[in-house]
Amino acid sequence: MCFRGASSIQSFSNPLRSSLAQSVTAVAQARLGVRWSPGRSGYNALVIRIRPARPDEAAALTGLVLRSKAHWGYAEDFLALCREELALRPEELETLRAHVAERDGGPLLGVFTIRGAPPDGILEHLYVEPSAMGLGVGRMLLRAAREIARSSGFSALLIHSDPNAEAFYLREGAVRAGSVPSGSVPGRMLPLLRLEL
Repeated sequence: MCFRGASSIQSFSNPLRSSLAQSVTAVAQARLGVRWSPGRSGYNALVIRIRPARPDEAAALTGLVLRSKAHWGYAEDFLALCREELALRPEELETLRAHVAERDGGPLLGVFTIRGAPPDGILEHLYVEPSAMGLGVGRMLLRAAREIARSSGFSALLIHSDPNAEAFYLREGAVRAGSVPSGSVPGRMLPLLRLEL
């Protein structure tokens, strides 16, 4: 499954939009180490591929998840409490609906996992490599998760959201359904969101 990222740039006749397109291009080049070349209709899009995660990627994906969580400024002792819950194990990657986002030939940019059986699943992980944040990778992962869940017979996904990610999910159509205790930190409550498919 391939998606053209939010960083897909078209040529614009409006000079302000053209300047914005060049700025987004420069940010993507700096963050992801990609080279963009002008095409017939402007810039060639950054193509990000969504594919099933492989068991041999468990350690790399756990590192990505922990870097993504740390991006929000959590202290090291807090992250240590979360490490076990956030870790992805090879055997889980074989049984969960786990997918990654990657740039062809490049590093892993993000991951999502879906747990459970229809009708309601749990979007257990959705994490983006910090250097790829703000480039539309999270939106692409969520769109792919929705499509995969829908085609697997799910009618909704429940999300135990990090408070810092709640606004993202709400913008993408999720609704607040309550709160749920953290699986890692005693006494901490997390937003419980529901995303209809």
